[in-house]
Amino acid sequence: MRILVAFKAVADLESLAEEDWTAPGLQIDERYVKTVINQQDESALELALRLGDRLGPDRSGLWALTIGDGRADPLAAYLLALRFGRVFRLPAEADL
Repeated sequence: MRILVAFKAVADLESLAEEDWTAPGLQIDERYVKTVINQQDESALELALRLGDRLGPDRSGLWALTIGDGRADPLAAYLLALRFGRVFRLPAEADL
């Protein structure tokens, strides 16, 4: 059985200082903020890992997919360390 879970890499806006939120302008600069997995997607990834535990030690059927730029690459390495069989990133320049 193969399980594919899609996830999105997002900026951890909770780590921003209060003055970053009250700065003039309407754009928040996210380039220097840590990237994390969307909370709902993180729950789906965890449920897939739990299902993989019930299926047995072979985790080659657990796959993860994201679409975006290179911000998700460290998260892909993290998911591989969690024993996902494969992690795919489809390149996209714009935020979909």
